[in-house]
Order: sequence, then structure tokens, then C-alpha cells
Amino acid sequence: MELAAEMEVPMVRTFGGGFKQGAASEIEAVEYVAELLAKVSSQARQLGVSVLLETHDEFSHSAMVRDVLGLISIPEVGSLWDVHHPYRMGESVEETYLNLAPSLQHVHLKDALRNGGD
Repeated sequence: MELAAEMEVPMVRTFGGGFKQGAASEIEAVEYVAELLAKVSSQARQLGVSVLLETHDEFSHSAMVRDVLGLISIPEVGSLWDVHHPYRMGESVEETYLNLAPSLQHVHLKDALRNGGD
């Protein structure tokens, strides 16, 4: 975040990664990521940057990103829609948009295929 602020970049992306080791459920993983994002939000605010949780890794389903951000509701923390990963998980554009629209701050577009070529 400090480097982003120094370079006048308005946002940094982050991934939820794999589930926290020992997490028994998706709910615990969502709560853990929300807790971590809340911890960095005051520094993000001070530096004038946003921290965006990307649809990636275990958080490729946009509903998980929505659930994380719904727990904290902090303006400096938002979502980044990497269009490939929710699509790869079988989500429609409409479903992903509805899940992310309230927090959406950036979109990654790319040319990709699901496994199996469809």
C-alpha cells in the first residue's frame, strides 16, 4: 500500500488465497479474510488507496467476495472482478455483477476458456 501511495496508484489488489489452515468451513474463511481486510483498512485510508479483494483462488465464486465485504462495509475495501475466475466456476455475468456491484471498484478483462474448451 505504501508503494502504491508513493506511485499515486489508487488501488492494490489482494487475493483471499486458499482457506486458512484449519478452517472448518467457508464461513470461517470468509470471516478470517474480512478480519484481515478490516485490519489494513485504516492504513489504506491514511495512504489514500483502496484494497480490492479479487475473485481468485478459493474466492473465485463472487458470492464469497460479496460475503467478505458484506461483513465489513469499509469504503477503502472493495472488490475486483477478474472476469475469468467466476466464469470458470460456472457463474453467469449477471450473477457475478449482482454479487459484486455494491463493492465493485475495478474489473480485469481477459481472453480465456473454461477447462474443456467451452
